Amino acid sequence: MLLPLFDDLDRTSVGKICIGAALLLGGIFGAGRQRPGHWPSEFAAYRWDDWAFAGVGLLMLVLGLRQWRRARQAIRECKRRQWYARAPRAICRLMLTVARADGRVNDAERAHIAALLVKRMQSGVLPADVRNWLATQWPAADPRRLARGISSLLDERERCELFGWCNDLAYADGRISDDEREVLAAIARGLRVPAQVA
Repeated sequence: MLLPLFDDLDRTSVGKICIGAALLLGGIFGAGRQRPGHWPSEFAAYRWDDWAFAGVGLLMLVLGLRQWRRARQAIRECKRRQWYARAPRAICRLMLTVARADGRVNDAERAHIAALLVKRMQSGVLPADVRNWLATQWPAADPRRLARGISSLLDERERCELFGWCNDLAYADGRISDDEREVLAAIARGLRVPAQVA
């Protein structure tokens, strides 16, 4: 809900940047006057209005750039928080993708996923939430892309730990199939885990 406001701020800052740049250029080149203009380095040819235009333009340019930067940072932070709120569900989907790689998801794998999410994540994941996710989510068509989105929220240790969860889940039946290895390799690339971990 906050993004339209940030978009308005973004447009306002771009407007300030453009107006500021126009005024600054007008001041340093002496544009918009009856007499010929001057080069920016010809300070002796500047009149008071040149200095005024250049000063106001520079001020607007700086303020516009600062406002644009703050708006961009606010948008990125808002998107990051929105994605972080969805992280447990995304991790559940990632693990569901691993479990489904061999063709089906059995009850033992579902229980394994639920136990990991409820007991080992620190975000207040409820068993009812996990049951709902497992019942309504489909495996990701592109596990690398899903893993890459999750990896932006985790440090290296957490990424390696998450990959370990996926690896343990794939080995839950005592072996890792070729299809599971392919999915795990894609997840490893998305999580950017060290090669020795993958």
